Amino acid sequence: MISNERGSLNILLIPLILTILFFIGAAGFGVWAYMERQDYKDNSDKKVTAAVKVAEERTSSAKDNEFIEREKEPL
Repeated sequence: MISNERGSLNILLIPLILTILFFIGAAGFGVWAYMERQDYKDNSDKKVTAAVKVAEERTSSAKDNEFIEREKEPL
């Protein structure tokens, strides 16, 4: 018995390939999310300190600008 199946494709091959691609994408996303959380966990104190410093500088700059504008008023 000779089967003439040249050029045919198993119907389950496409869902298998799509499943593998989805799994690789989900694993990549999982690794990325884990690394981001680890970075936050390890460096949260440094990040908070930097954010506070920037906020204090902005507040100080805003107060200085307000003082300069009030100083220009005659009364």
